[in-house]
Amino acid sequence: MSTTAYTSVCFRSPRSHCSSCARVGPTADGYSARTWWILIAITVGPQLLGHTLVNRVLRVISATVVSVAILFEIVGATLIAWWWFSETPSSGAYPAAVLIAIGVMLVVRASNAMAAPPVE
Repeated sequence: MSTTAYTSVCFRSPRSHCSSCARVGPTADGYSARTWWILIAITVGPQLLGHTLVNRVLRVISATVVSVAILFEIVGATLIAWWWFSETPSSGAYPAAVLIAIGVMLVVRASNAMAAPPVE
């Protein structure tokens, strides 16, 4: 199944529910139309694009490398919080970021070594 077909099936129902709630205004859920538009925005960005891109790269990169590389999300979120909200990372965040980077590099190197053809 193509990534496009899979994504359209998986995200059709939540998308239509949020869109209809945003158009109607205050709903039985008690949220305003503005709140629904914000929910749509945070769904489209991280969820739809992120999930779809992960599925797409699985065609060319091993699942092990992709799942380990997703750990960089923690480092990225910390950097965004530092830049956007002026939140200083705790002292434990720095060694954690270094360990995550080392772990990802080890996994990528190991997967490349296993995929490389033997040299004669």
